[in-house]
Amino acid sequence: MADKSKIKYLLNLIDDRNNDIYQKVKIEIEKYGKEIIPELEIFWANSKNKLVQHRIEDIIKQINFIDIKNEFNKWLKNDRYDLLKATYIISKIRNPDLDINNIKKSISKIKDNIWLEFNDNLTGLEKVTILNKIFFGLHNFKTITQLKNINLSFLDNLLKTKKGDFFSISLLYLIIAQSLDMPIYGVNLPNTFILAYKDLYSDPFNNIISKNNVLFYINPFLKGRPFNREQIETYIKQQKLKYKESYFETTDNIIVIKNYIEYLILFYKRIKINDYILQLEYMLKKIKKSING
Repeated sequence: MADKSKIKYLLNLIDDRNNDIYQKVKIEIEKYGKEIIPELEIFWANSKNKLVQHRIEDIIKQINFIDIKNEFNKWLKNDRYDLLKATYIISKIRNPDLDINNIKKSISKIKDNIWLEFNDNLTGLEKVTILNKIFFGLHNFKTITQLKNINLSFLDNLLKTKKGDFFSISLLYLIIAQSLDMPIYGVNLPNTFILAYKDLYSDPFNNIISKNNVLFYINPFLKGRPFNREQIETYIKQQKLKYKESYFETTDNIIVIKNYIEYLILFYKRIKINDYILQLEYMLKKIKKSING
């Protein structure tokens, strides 16, 4: 960080009534990144000037947003199939100081409990039964019908409270399953988030396997209950959706994250929190550009 005298000089210009000067000062302060936030917080606490406090809050928001944008762009470039990293970055829009190591520790405990009960002789259905027993039984995760609590949609809150909506529960379930090398993937079905267990070593004479190699589907919102293709067909009819074969197929993790961001944008628009909408719309634009090449 630059010398203290320059920082003090910039901070003392935050209350300048000339907006052009303030904007230049704001840009200079933002260049320091997150390391200047403690200085800004101290200055905010010592100021009685409402304008100064408001501007400092705005600067801190912008610094955090720049940090999130940089992390998200780095994820898209280098780790676009890493669900955990993406959900962590998205969670930072409401909790900028979130520590990914704490999240990893919480997930690792669940994963280890499941892994200890696995063996090479188990079928896919038996493995899912064990995952469900540990996830919903031992660790007591619960699904809540989303009403007005957006916190239920975020991974860090889910790990803390053990309560989540259909999207956060399914995301965490998927992250844990994939960390155990289980062939479980998201399904691109509108207005819900289900998973599919694929047979990666299918026998072409095994009539149980569907043409997309899905052995069975999983609904984490219903405590990981397995179900079959017919139930998706029923859902399509109930939702009055146009039939598409893609509704039965697995999708890449990057599409899962795109759908997650779209879900959060819709929710934030409903409760009218524009700061978060702008950040999420930036992510959505970037991810769509990446997907479409």
